[in-house]
Amino acid sequence: MMVTNVIEMEWLDELKKKALDIKRPPKELIEEIKKLDASLMYDGLRYQFGIHTFLRGIKPMFNFMRGNVYVGPAITVHMRLTNDEPPGKLIEEVQRTGRSREDARLTAIDYAKPGDILVMGAPALPEGLCPWGECFSTFAKRNEIQTVVINGGVRDTYGIEKMKLPVFAKWSSPAGAYEFVEDVDLNVPIQCGGVQVKPGDLIMGDGDGVIVIPADYAKETLEYAKKKAEKEKYAMEVLAPSGKPALESLPPGRPRKP
Repeated sequence: MMVTNVIEMEWLDELKKKALDIKRPPKELIEEIKKLDASLMYDGLRYQFGIHTFLRGIKPMFNFMRGNVYVGPAITVHMRLTNDEPPGKLIEEVQRTGRSREDARLTAIDYAKPGDILVMGAPALPEGLCPWGECFSTFAKRNEIQTVVINGGVRDTYGIEKMKLPVFAKWSSPAGAYEFVEDVDLNVPIQCGGVQVKPGDLIMGDGDGVIVIPADYAKETLEYAKKKAEKEKYAMEVLAPSGKPALESLPPGRPRKP
């Protein structure tokens, strides 16, 4: 959903350009990946390319997310820790300049395309700080952002759960982060859960957690994962009911007697 009546300020021009400057993988590829589990795609990346892409410590925050698979292109927001500033001082700064510490997040929401996944990265956020809540979620849901991934926490979880916006995060708490965290940039490489995420990379989340699928590796990884899924399906649906010992049945592909 394109927003046309946003604030007109010179310093926002660069953010707007970056919000629009993203190459997204084909929708057909995304739909094929959604048919698989994140574990299969992780194995494809690990065994073929030797890379670990699991976002450590980041998990689904709501029960309604279990059983679902979320796949979409990453819109990235880079954040940094700041000194603990008095809230009153920060409010005065917004009123004076029109500029907020959250403008990259807000721009990402405004210019996202349906199905995009918003990924927020900040190094070593202190436990308890939450740079995302119900107000952000309301606009993200309206603009059809598929899900949100946070290298930190989320608050207002009751309201977000009611609107059914999927969120992957490290924790929930009542503590906001406005005094401690500010946006630095939009659609640049970031660190999230110890993994680099680039704008346009595919994010895949399910009940096990979240992985990053680098855009350049997505097609090859999908082909590997589909073959592995077929082998595992054969093992579980044919070999296991046959009564064959597990040692003769696993791993899928081990030479075995007829």
